[in-house]
Amino acid sequence: MLNNSKIKLMTKLAIYEEGKGKEAIKIHGHFRSDYLGRNMLKTAFAVTIAYGIFLMLWVIYNFEEMIADIYKVNVEALVIKGVGIYLGLLIVYELITYLRFSIKYMKAEDSIKRYKKRLKKMEQFYKKESE
Repeated sequence: MLNNSKIKLMTKLAIYEEGKGKEAIKIHGHFRSDYLGRNMLKTAFAVTIAYGIFLMLWVIYNFEEMIADIYKVNVEALVIKGVGIYLGLLIVYELITYLRFSIKYMKAEDSIKRYKKRLKKMEQFYKKESE
């Protein structure tokens, strides 16, 4: 005999596993610190590459002016300013990454809790059938 509530529950579980649950299950497979650390490392790498590209483009664009003023330029101040800008950008993007992925991890955890409750409900259906 078909049990409509069992079929609905199975359908919800299947839809979840194939839809947004796919990513939540993947996120749930990591510890929070590992998940955040990996994404923050990716962000640091991306910021470093982007800043390097920006710096190269800036040097290319201002090359003629830099060569003309090569003896007037305070290299130490220029390097300190460049490193300061880089660190400022890195801190801002790392904070944004931390907040974004912390929220994403918490949402995935909540989603997994609901999923596990539905799985327990499904398990109860099977226990009733076996009795």
